[in-house]
Amino acid sequence: MEQNIIQLIESHEHDFSKTEKILSLYIRNNPEQMAMLSISDLAKVAGVGEASVIRFSKKLGFSGYAELKKMFKDRLSATFSISSRFYNCVFQDKETMDYIDSFIDLQKGYIDATKSIIASDTFMRICNVINESHSLFLFEDGGASRSPGNTLEFWLARFGIDVKRINQLGHRIFDKIVMHSEGDVFLAFCFGKDNSDLLKLLNYCKRNKIPSIVITDYVLGLAAANADFVLELKRGPLQIFHSMSVPVLVAESISLFVSKLRKDIAYRNLSKLDELRKEYDI
Repeated sequence: MEQNIIQLIESHEHDFSKTEKILSLYIRNNPEQMAMLSISDLAKVAGVGEASVIRFSKKLGFSGYAELKKMFKDRLSATFSISSRFYNCVFQDKETMDYIDSFIDLQKGYIDATKSIIASDTFMRICNVINESHSLFLFEDGGASRSPGNTLEFWLARFGIDVKRINQLGHRIFDKIVMHSEGDVFLAFCFGKDNSDLLKLLNYCKRNKIPSIVITDYVLGLAAANADFVLELKRGPLQIFHSMSVPVLVAESISLFVSKLRKDIAYRNLSKLDELRKEYDI
């Protein structure tokens, strides 16, 4: 169907019942979520019945909700694909240096905004939860999010926290976290959209009372809705090129705060490392 899905919904607005207009409003305000929501989840968050969702889908010309959902999945892929963001970044009328200067200025603004995140009660509570944990299960939703993940793993391991990266997905996604013990914590980086594997892990954490932390720029997503603690990072509109400067800065800030909370352990571990380097002349 060539017509934009949002435009298609708007063109049928005059045909909708009162309930369907409520559903239409929710969908138009949350198009990215539509790519992930099951029919029961959509009915729940929109406050309508599943039968209304089916009638709504058919009124738009689809065979059912699955076909409507696929349209939103295709829309999400087209809008936020790597090639689309690259195009928006480099195919500009501006001179290269002018564009890079404006990009850096934009990042400076997001870094300044990060100060309020680090000063928040949520940030302090997250650092305290990590400090009190023995193991931290770490999930990253893609290649770019490995940068802040690497930062956390590097420093927290030196401060005596066992960081266990969840890097086997699909049917092996629970291989590590199933070995959790009391006092462990789960932390995930989630950028741009929800991740189906992450949602499964968050569900597991909720059922097993494992504190869960999500660091994201997509607070309207299901991952943020299902986490115990959420840190929202500002990185700009989803459809433009992003740097990872803010997520890495937040990861470094968490590491620094935790090091203050467990300074004796941190100092002891770092001293041992220095002694080994001297002993082996490396």
